[in-house]
Amino acid sequence: MDRFLNQCYKLGFVCRDGSDRLNDPDKTRIDDFIRVLEQDLNLVSSLNLCEIRQVTHFLARSEKFGDSGGEYGSGIIIYFAQSGLAAAFAKRLQS
Repeated sequence: MDRFLNQCYKLGFVCRDGSDRLNDPDKTRIDDFIRVLEQDLNLVSSLNLCEIRQVTHFLARSEKFGDSGGEYGSGIIIYFAQSGLAAAFAKRLQS
């Protein structure tokens, strides 16, 4: 998990312009967007780099700051991996 978070920062997926909403016209909440992706992992293949960065930013910041002071973070990255989304994102980034 630490490696994932470190790489998110090093590769520029976590930026100052991050938000909890996408840049789409409806300003879709990213947590709602993630739920849609979980229902159909094939949708990940159509994401553009901006959308991937926005979701990754949200995940990294949620893990870092959503832990309520806990020792192990919020657990969102583990859930991201267990849901199959991490593998789908990796596959998309390789294409």
